Amino acid sequence: VEVTVPTVIAAIDYWRIGPAYALTSAPVMLYALAVLSSALRLRPWLALFAGALGAAELTSFYLLVRGHLPADLVASLPSLSAANALQRSTYVLLAGVLAYRFCRSLLGLVEDLSAQLDARDASDRARRESESQYRALTENATDVILRCNRDLRVLFVNRAIATLCGAGPELFLGRTVAELGPPPELGGSLQREVSKVLAQGTTQEAELELAGGDQPVWLECRLVPERDADGAVATVLLTLRDVSARKQAERQHRDLEEQLHHAQKMEAVGRLAGGVAHDFNNILTGIICHAEAMMEPMGPNDPLREDLCEIRRASDRAAALTRQLLAFSRKQVIAPRVLDLTRLVQDSQKLLARIIGEDVELRFLPKRDLGCVRADPSRIEQLLVNLVVNARDAMPGGGIVTVELGEASVGLGSAAAAAGAVPGRYITLAVADTGTGIAPEVLPHLFEPFFTTKERGRGTGLGLSTAYGIVRQAAGAITVHSTPGQGATFRVFLPRVEGEAAAPPVHEALAPAPGGTETVLLVEDEEMVRVQLRRLLTREGYRVLEARDGAEGARMSESHGGNIDLLLTDVVMPHMSGKALWDAVHRRRPELKVLFMSGYTDDALGEHGVLGPETPLIEKPFTTEALLRRVRQVLRGPGGSAA
Repeated sequence: VEVTVPTVIAAIDYWRIGPAYALTSAPVMLYALAVLSSALRLRPWLALFAGALGAAELTSFYLLVRGHLPADLVASLPSLSAANALQRSTYVLLAGVLAYRFCRSLLGLVEDLSAQLDARDASDRARRESESQYRALTENATDVILRCNRDLRVLFVNRAIATLCGAGPELFLGRTVAELGPPPELGGSLQREVSKVLAQGTTQEAELELAGGDQPVWLECRLVPERDADGAVATVLLTLRDVSARKQAERQHRDLEEQLHHAQKMEAVGRLAGGVAHDFNNILTGIICHAEAMMEPMGPNDPLREDLCEIRRASDRAAALTRQLLAFSRKQVIAPRVLDLTRLVQDSQKLLARIIGEDVELRFLPKRDLGCVRADPSRIEQLLVNLVVNARDAMPGGGIVTVELGEASVGLGSAAAAAGAVPGRYITLAVADTGTGIAPEVLPHLFEPFFTTKERGRGTGLGLSTAYGIVRQAAGAITVHSTPGQGATFRVFLPRVEGEAAAPPVHEALAPAPGGTETVLLVEDEEMVRVQLRRLLTREGYRVLEARDGAEGARMSESHGGNIDLLLTDVVMPHMSGKALWDAVHRRRPELKVLFMSGYTDDALGEHGVLGPETPLIEKPFTTEALLRRVRQVLRGPGGSAA
């Protein structure tokens, strides 16, 4: 374009004004277009500058060549005469070509410079945007972001430091890492971690547990070395994340898992203990009844009588053992009533004083107007005795046992709730000693049956497990707090109930057990017990119908055409329980009375072994005299009921 346009213009001038002027016009236009075309490719300000210079120069030059300048000006400047101008046109033409080439080179240089300027502007914009984004991220991050140099001085820290330490970034800039805090342990811990990075030159990760008031503060810490141009570690970038909430949740989850595992273990052991006690009670019932049957015809001086008495005493000890197992398994038959716990504890003082001996001081701290609890008084007495005996045994050299009553409101997350108590109001019974305390590794096993730290022969390991079962069967909870060397405190939580304490039952003098002539339907799955009871009842004058289980008993009741006065049945039997048998038979024989036999409820007579006040029951193992008296009592009473 730059060559073609001047050529066309020169041709037009040649046709219009002649060859001389055409020759002078061509280089002028060539030079002008070369300058202007180059200038227009530059930035706007450069184009304006080049255009102004070109316009002034070309106008004067063109007027000179075309002869349009004033004559006096041309005359005063001989060098500017037309001849000289024409003579110079050749040089102008050459200069135009050189100028064109120079402008082309200049244009390329300008274009490169312009591209570099554009790239630098884009880089600056990207850098500013990146810095803005980085600043926004760091300032709004919930994690603490900190940079320090090799002298451990803080070069940068974001606003999240205020959440952790309670002060803004301006307080810590220029200070050393060791001065960070609170928590007071933060600075020292970070200083150790930063020193590792500076020494090893590698990224480090650490988990810090710091004391932080009521709850510890957990921090996840990541430290990244930043190197200079020579490859040496110049600064360290730290990221601190507060994970206290997560750690607390994990700890609570572990605690719940441990509690669940412990509850499942205790439940499994309880089922095993209850089953063993049930079978053992059946065996003991047979042993006791056989021993008493053999003793009955003997005279007081019979040489075998003492042996049989020893069998009876051993059976009684075994029966006490099974009662403890049943108490732990919460399958013990109980007869709860509303009672005043303060009065019960006060009535037990003399008994407890005799138990603990003279080397131990017994202190009572009662509290009046506590309200009442619903429990079996005999079981609560056993609970109190077991806890006091355990406290006494923890102080072989003597000490102080304190029995204290109080009240508490149990909420979620409390120690009592963790032990199984539901939220609500409770009356507390605490037994504390000044003994040696309990080792931490022993605490999880305290309430397990047969677990004991006593010497062989000094304990069965059932005292605390029995206490545990009694409390749980009363819908309560038991906790223990101990510091080795400072004693232990067992605290029992029993639900507070409304109402007045019931009067204790009056026990009449026992008369000799009478016999009878009524018809008894005896249902017992344990053959040894069934045979001995049949012999006993028959000997006392009763007519006995004998069945091996509940289903056979139901068929016998339906097929027997005569009258049946009493159903004497075990509770826990295969295929059909004693309660189910009673329900089936009583519909056909509404006048029939019932007496249940069991030392193991299995929730068959009432929820969690709680019997209705009208439920006739005799606990295994029993003596022959106790059975005959209870049979006679039921037959003489009103219509049988298993309510």
